[in-house]
Amino acid sequence: MGLRFVRVGQGADAGLDEVVRAVMTFDDLYTAPGGESLNARQTPLKVGGRLDCIQFEAHPTFVFFYNRTDERSGQLVVMQAVGGLTEVPNDTDLSAVSVNCTIRGR
Repeated sequence: MGLRFVRVGQGADAGLDEVVRAVMTFDDLYTAPGGESLNARQTPLKVGGRLDCIQFEAHPTFVFFYNRTDERSGQLVVMQAVGGLTEVPNDTDLSAVSVNCTIRGR
């Protein structure tokens, strides 16, 4: 599995303190209740500061914004963008600890 981080913006450029793009390959692609789940061996993914998006090589036109949990609801938050970055509120905590995430609204 390959993982690469590229800083693509900062601050007001994308509504985040720091923007990091992670591009990775993964072994398993399967359908799960409520949407499609991409699993990269549940490899822990940690980046200093904030992480804003993951673009899977198998789906190059999709960029997935996500975080581990929403502090208010405790639910995994997944936001989808097509063709590039979208603005994310500054108070959105996008610290990620896992690349196991659900794609909603495809």
